[in-house]
Amino acid sequence: MLDALSLVRMQVLLILLVAVIAGVLLGFLISRLTAKRSPRAEDAMTETDLARQEADLRERDLEIDRLNARLEADTFAADTDRVAAESDHVAAAAQAVAAERRAETLREQLDERNAELASSREELEALRRTTEAQATEDPAVASLREELRSRNARVAELEHNLAARDMEISRLETGAVTAWDTTVPNLEHRIDELADHNTQLQRELAAMSDRLDGQLGEAEALRRALQERDRRLAEHEGRAS
Repeated sequence: MLDALSLVRMQVLLILLVAVIAGVLLGFLISRLTAKRSPRAEDAMTETDLARQEADLRERDLEIDRLNARLEADTFAADTDRVAAESDHVAAAAQAVAAERRAETLREQLDERNAELASSREELEALRRTTEAQATEDPAVASLREELRSRNARVAELEHNLAARDMEISRLETGAVTAWDTTVPNLEHRIDELADHNTQLQRELAAMSDRLDGQLGEAEALRRALQERDRRLAEHEGRAS
């Protein structure tokens, strides 16, 4: 998508260059035409038309300059938005990676807790068997039962911690997926909007170039008409003398 924006920008700059060259050539042609003005009263209307034509062309040049400035501003804004979009994209990716790393760390801790819980359960089972075997003859049964209750409480605490870890892992994974799914479509939509805007500017500049071509044709026709009139006047003055 970024390559497409660069191509559009190059095309617009080429169109502007052609328009500037056409404006220079037209200004040169108009200066040549205005240099051949006749002092006769009948030339006043033609010279007025030529001056109006020249004013229109100057106005077109100013419009082209305004469009060029607008294009440069929009291009700068597009580049700024693109850099910001890329930064947001990188930040979202970094957040996703960090969330994945935290989730992996929590998984490792969960595995350790599971191993500890399995070991505690094995110890409890061994203690239970020992207690059952000595319940009727060992004077330390009360102490063993107290230790068993303590181990049960420890197991319950570990199970609670494991459940909390599972909830934290789920929250981190959900947050990372949501950030990714929200950021990327917004970036793509913004880039598409910038591309459409540059395309519209290119169309406006193309239309302006077509109008300039029409103005050049009219100026050429006017120049030929003036040359024909000067030729006829010269012939008339030659016959009169």
